[in-house]
Amino acid sequence: MYTDILSSLGGLNNYKNEINVQVQLHKQFTRCYFEFIRNTLRDFVPNRINHKLVNFVLKKFDKKLKADVFMPLINNPSSEGLLVEKEGVREERQHKVLLLNAVNKALKSLHEIQRQ
Repeated sequence: MYTDILSSLGGLNNYKNEINVQVQLHKQFTRCYFEFIRNTLRDFVPNRINHKLVNFVLKKFDKKLKADVFMPLINNPSSEGLLVEKEGVREERQHKVLLLNAVNKALKSLHEIQRQ
């Protein structure tokens, strides 16, 4: 009987409409919030993984550098063997220089072809 009285006055319909609007608004806010969280995680997780991998590689590189380069110099302070190349290094370096020159010539040719 109470609902009949309110509905005849129009108060109940307005109340239901207001509640319906509020529910829809809360649904939209919740949907937007979860979309924001999903996008944040989608961006955060790969960046965090990259950060961890880079730090891991840097730490490994630092340990290897200390063990193979700095510690032998500290333990054996004589600099006689420091500038001596190992066997075959000179030939390999010259070969790499020739390869680098060939690649540079090829790139120069490609740039000339693109200009035409």
